Amino acid sequence: MSHDSSILLLGHVSGLYGVRGWVRVHSYTAPITNILKHRDCWLALPGATGEPAPADWKPARLLSGRRQGKGLVAQFAVGEAGAIDDRDLAAGWIGARIGVSRQALPRPGRDEIYLADLVGMAVENEVGDALGEIINVMDTGAHPVLAIERDGQSLLIPFVRDVYVLDIDLAGRCLTVHWQPDY
Repeated sequence: MSHDSSILLLGHVSGLYGVRGWVRVHSYTAPITNILKHRDCWLALPGATGEPAPADWKPARLLSGRRQGKGLVAQFAVGEAGAIDDRDLAAGWIGARIGVSRQALPRPGRDEIYLADLVGMAVENEVGDALGEIINVMDTGAHPVLAIERDGQSLLIPFVRDVYVLDIDLAGRCLTVHWQPDY
């Protein structure tokens, strides 16, 4: 597996599970178990900016994973170090982002997108008011919610096409919404 500098974020390591190197995984996929389909993946700890730098991504392999209660647990092998097989080694990966090479995923169909592609997009409303930048897409069960930040202010907008989300310009990296700045 080679690093193509285009990693799509699928989840993150959220905690420890047991004493044999297993970790709790927070999945951004729908359904959440889809993350377990990707044996070859990448792990990276967040850098100073809160996000991994391209050089921080390490090739990894999902050795095993399963549903545990309402979440997921998994065990990884990272780089040349091999299996993460004890709790102390696993603790060093808490907060790590889990991603896959975009080449490992099917191309989105017509009128489909990967929600992760929205992160970093500018958001404006239909009259051209700049509302900020998408910093996260959260799954609430009913529908995804866009977390938008502007000048330290946070805004949450439901990702419901043709109701709140009017246009997605992937090439121009801009999302147009039916939303007012003071909502």
